Amino acid sequence: MVSLPRLKARREAGEGPAPALTRRRPPAPRRRCTSTHVWIWFFLTPTVVLYGLYTVYPIFASYWFSFVEWNGFEAEKTWVGLQNYRDVLADPQFWNSFTVTALFTVVAVPVKVILSLLVALLLNSPKMPLRNLFRTAFFLPVVTTTAIVGVVMQFVFDPTDGPINQLLRTLGLVDEGINFLGDSSHSLWTVVGVFVWKWFGVTLIYWLAALQTIPDDVYQAAALDGAGPWSMVRHITMPLLKPFRDHLAADPGEHAQGLRPGADHDQRRPLLQHRGRGDLHLPLVLRRHHAPARLRLGGGRHLRPVRVRARAAATRRHPCRTQGRRLDMSTAQTATGRRWSVGHIRRRLVWWIMAVIVGIGALLWVYPFVWMVSASLKDQLEVFSSGLSLLPETPIWENYSRAWTEASFGQYLLNTVIVTVCTVVLVVVRCAMAGYVIARYKFAGKKVIMVVLVATLFVPIGYTIIPVVEISQRLGLLNSLSGMVIALSGAAHVASILLYMGYFRGVPKELEEAAVIDGAGFLSVFFRVMLPLAMPVTATVTLLTFLATWNAFFLPLVFTFSRPDLRTLSVGMLAFVGENSVDWSGMAAAAVISLLPVVILFVLLQRYFVEGMAGAVKS
Repeated sequence: MVSLPRLKARREAGEGPAPALTRRRPPAPRRRCTSTHVWIWFFLTPTVVLYGLYTVYPIFASYWFSFVEWNGFEAEKTWVGLQNYRDVLADPQFWNSFTVTALFTVVAVPVKVILSLLVALLLNSPKMPLRNLFRTAFFLPVVTTTAIVGVVMQFVFDPTDGPINQLLRTLGLVDEGINFLGDSSHSLWTVVGVFVWKWFGVTLIYWLAALQTIPDDVYQAAALDGAGPWSMVRHITMPLLKPFRDHLAADPGEHAQGLRPGADHDQRRPLLQHRGRGDLHLPLVLRRHHAPARLRLGGGRHLRPVRVRARAAATRRHPCRTQGRRLDMSTAQTATGRRWSVGHIRRRLVWWIMAVIVGIGALLWVYPFVWMVSASLKDQLEVFSSGLSLLPETPIWENYSRAWTEASFGQYLLNTVIVTVCTVVLVVVRCAMAGYVIARYKFAGKKVIMVVLVATLFVPIGYTIIPVVEISQRLGLLNSLSGMVIALSGAAHVASILLYMGYFRGVPKELEEAAVIDGAGFLSVFFRVMLPLAMPVTATVTLLTFLATWNAFFLPLVFTFSRPDLRTLSVGMLAFVGENSVDWSGMAAAAVISLLPVVILFVLLQRYFVEGMAGAVKS
């Protein structure tokens, strides 16, 4: 190869054209599987395998079964094409069920959403007395298994001895009992009421989590400018909740930085002036993301953005400012001696009236459980003859010992604890690992995994029960606690993965980079940095999985048909139901035993539960 100086000398001497200078391209780097990609797929493998076996495969298998004729037991399946669909579409019972389901959904969902939003607005205020107690009361039905709810509601709505009919007769509203569950004119609305009662707490927690993403500085500025509670709800809360109502992606973290203390900020802070209602301070970022037309602060023609150009104007406008610095509201009230003024007492009285109204609603939510505890201390005759009285004449504690020994509830409790603990550990570990790598890394197949997760989010649980049982039988996992654990932990759990994804996505990249600089590897970064930061989400996922597994009924029932000794507590409730009678006192005692651990866990984790939901929603 000719060197560059020789080529230049040859060109100057006229010895002919110099050969063209060409640069060698560096060889293309070989694509090799780095250690990071190995760890990514190592973290995704448990979710991909279990999700594929117990969610994706059962969905396609269910579609396959709809085209064949099969009795569910024999191996032979006969292809019939669309005949099953023709039979279903020609069945009037199907269309009747479809109409009732549509009417139920149209009525129940809006009622639940609107009522839970109103209660959440009250419970989110720190001025609300006993708000933690009310939050626990409204969430209590959620932690109750469906089997217990069905049994309790069957007695509550009993046309003869049910407490609702007894109350109506006592008030003189009816002469004869109303058959709420047997009469077609009342049954649908009764089911709607029970549905709202059962799942009201979940929607309430979601609204509380969304409300916690709204910065407190916005409310403080509005209160400083003289806005009342209704104005704050109408002009601040509802517009800022629109992203959550419409499922839009937003980053409210910037909104929290809109109000900063300091003289410069006080002089340049934008105001939204509303004639006749005072000035509402809004952060710069909030004003940029939410235009006045979107905030709907009264009529649009009365709004005009202004700026405070001088410190004196801000001081004259706000009596709570002294020497250019904004005082805390509690400090200003103390300094002026208005803490115990008539207006303050009136406001406190209003909040206590609101607490009484919410408390009445909470009593309606708690009453079935109070009756359950009361019935567990009565004999069979007193359960029906005591009327509205909840106090037993003589507490019968033998009901608990009878439920523990004769009904084998000790064994059922042990089975439930084993299944629940193992399922919670597996779900938390695999969802945390999958959520971490999906949220923080780019890899081949990421979009496919996300599409599959979201596509199977709304598949009902009972829809895939037959393929799940079939594949468990093929793997030799049917009629065993281990098979039940794998089936429960291998279900979708998409919400848990999305919670971890939302939280990990909001963690700054600098934390990972600092850990890597200090010598931390992939596992160390996850287990020693990221996972401890996600403790609120872990508490939320733990509680959700614990509730779902502890109260699971359908899957444990199918898995323990031929093994009664492997039943869980929710399935074991059937032991009190005979062919011609029901042991109400024993069933109530068993229900209390089943419900007590769940209530204790929720009371201990409710603060982390709401924080975890709020953190995931915020991210």
